[in-house]
Amino acid sequence: PDWTTQKKQRRYYSGKQKQHTLKTQVIYHPKTNKITHVSIHQGSMHDLTIANLSLRKLASYRAVVADKAYIGLSYKGLVFTPFKKPKGKPLDEVLKHYNQFLGKVRIKIEHINRQLKLFKILSYPYRNRRRRFNLRVNLIAGMVNWMSGWLSQEV
Repeated sequence: PDWTTQKKQRRYYSGKQKQHTLKTQVIYHPKTNKITHVSIHQGSMHDLTIANLSLRKLASYRAVVADKAYIGLSYKGLVFTPFKKPKGKPLDEVLKHYNQFLGKVRIKIEHINRQLKLFKILSYPYRNRRRRFNLRVNLIAGMVNWMSGWLSQEV
């Protein structure tokens, strides 16, 4: 067995998904309705670690709306994440309304994720060269940006 290729492949193995994966993190700007940044990382890395690595990209934003995976984000601006329900207790009504409001704001990024996944190369395990994954994801993000601008002009 070739130990160097096994060592390289180990970086991309996600124990949670039990397969080799690549992760993409998408930053979306609500005023321009565009994807502003896409970062690609190994599958064994947590979302919070990826966010901490791309903090320079987040520095230009006054506030960041994120999901529960980003609760511990050490960002100097404001990070809005939903509140978790305490174990064995109900969530306070004010916090429930806050979570609902955050969900209404965050639904736009979920729609963007759906548009990205319409391109089947991103919804199935990536079977091509890893070196070109970054290029392909950026091209698809550009097409999604173009489609969203094109659709908003027609309406």
